[in-house]
Amino acid sequence: MSSIPWKVYYEKARKFGPSPFLEMALKSVTNREKAIDIGAGSMVDTDLLIDAGFKEVVVLDNNPNVAELAKEERYKSVILDGRNVEQYDYQQNTFDIVYASKVLHFIKQEEYESVVASILSSIKPGGLFVGALVGDKSDMTRNISMTFMSFEQHKQFFMRDGWKILTATNKDDGAGLHIIGIIAKKND
Repeated sequence: MSSIPWKVYYEKARKFGPSPFLEMALKSVTNREKAIDIGAGSMVDTDLLIDAGFKEVVVLDNNPNVAELAKEERYKSVILDGRNVEQYDYQQNTFDIVYASKVLHFIKQEEYESVVASILSSIKPGGLFVGALVGDKSDMTRNISMTFMSFEQHKQFFMRDGWKILTATNKDDGAGLHIIGIIAKKND
């Protein structure tokens, strides 16, 4: 079991509100049929996707605290999937937007490339990937079971498949996390 006090973390995260990065990305989304929030955590960004008018929002998170939150009336239209990111069956060309905040580094190194390729294939042509990725300069990089890539490695991952990177940021959050933000559009 994880030693991270997730319930406390989620309560604090809700107080900060939704991701400004996701808010910015939503300005570029024209089709709002289906979205997925990978590693939804506090579900504050799920709220933003619902409020943005997506007809269907999938929440992918295997934490029991998320399942408890999802019982709230507000989330009656949300599809909760309790699998982890590696186990989900990503169907090609399904989502208009994929949002993954501080979760993809939990994928094991040997599975990272194939799992992320599956995630990206699930985005419809013209759709967006929005990610806050934990980079290789984070304090937690000593955990060898996780995957940490540099800013350039993340950018190259998208560029080799012909994605258009709309925004890419590279910063230290001041609390030991190196956050790489990417908003990328899949070719039409």
